[in-house]
Amino acid sequence: MLILVFVLLPLALTGFSGGSTADVEMVYLDVFVSGEGSVAEYAGTDQVMKGTLVTLEASPAEGWKFGYWEGPVEDAFSAATTMLVEEDTEVTAVFSSETDSIFIRLIDESGQPVEGVWMPTTGGAVLTNARGEAVLNTDALDVVVGTYTVIRIEPEAVVAQKGDWLEFTMSRMLDLTFNPVPFEDGLNPFAFPKIREAMNRLIDRNYIVSSFIEGEAEPQLTVLYPGRYDYELMSAVLAELEARYSYDKQAAQEEIAQVMQAQGAVRGDDGYWYYNGEPVELLFVIRDDDPVRLEVGDYIADELESIGFRVERIYEDFANATSLCIESDPREGGWHLYTNAWDVNRFTIAS
Repeated sequence: MLILVFVLLPLALTGFSGGSTADVEMVYLDVFVSGEGSVAEYAGTDQVMKGTLVTLEASPAEGWKFGYWEGPVEDAFSAATTMLVEEDTEVTAVFSSETDSIFIRLIDESGQPVEGVWMPTTGGAVLTNARGEAVLNTDALDVVVGTYTVIRIEPEAVVAQKGDWLEFTMSRMLDLTFNPVPFEDGLNPFAFPKIREAMNRLIDRNYIVSSFIEGEAEPQLTVLYPGRYDYELMSAVLAELEARYSYDKQAAQEEIAQVMQAQGAVRGDDGYWYYNGEPVELLFVIRDDDPVRLEVGDYIADELESIGFRVERIYEDFANATSLCIESDPREGGWHLYTNAWDVNRFTIAS
């Protein structure tokens, strides 16, 4: 049987005096279990005083092992741990069985664990812990393990059974994101499909791989990467696209110039583009918390400057870049380009 024992130690009370608890702030504590067993006195939802130090002690049922805690506990991998409850909080004790659980492990290309990734399945979503591991406990005989948001796996749907061990390897796919929306004020070159199309020929993907990633990557034109079933199925079409959009800076520059001139823009004596007498300046958001994207961003900015665009390089971390490029109204013209990236998963399965 599973036993969770809670020892509640009040650390701080607001306005507590004279034996009155009228001003004591209470918060909700939700305690759940994944796997076999039960929870003792504080199972489900309970109220505790804000600032209470809760001691958690978990014991697995016969044939099961304690795995880890989900939630803000002091030690996620100790069956006995503590947690300071300052707000409404959820915590889950996760147990595993060699025959009744499905085990998931997520690592990066260097073999290091990847924490905090939601892996949705038909048996419920599971979150990888600090060891890059997650345990799925379900009554279903078979479940489909999928992917979360921008992560993709090959194949894209994995059928797993109880007792299976799945290992995913996450790799990075660099992406240049454009703002394709006409601006409320001023000219946005990337609102024109022909310019976005020409950017494929302006950027030398092979140079990026050899110079900034030390050859440990593959140039990629589409979201279909080598090894995917779709890639092999469409190999003839992809080969044609790759030949059509291979690096050709001169051709790219000419294509971009044709569109700019058609919109009334002109090249000044200083070599830069002007529209209605004002310089065309590109606002380029470059992630500075990723060394690779920082170097790639500067390279792309250099290339754009070399064909007549002024470029303001806006160096931002994830939070600020997301706020600027993802959460803002693109019509306001706060950005033109962004050094984005996506995570890609490949997996192995062992029964």
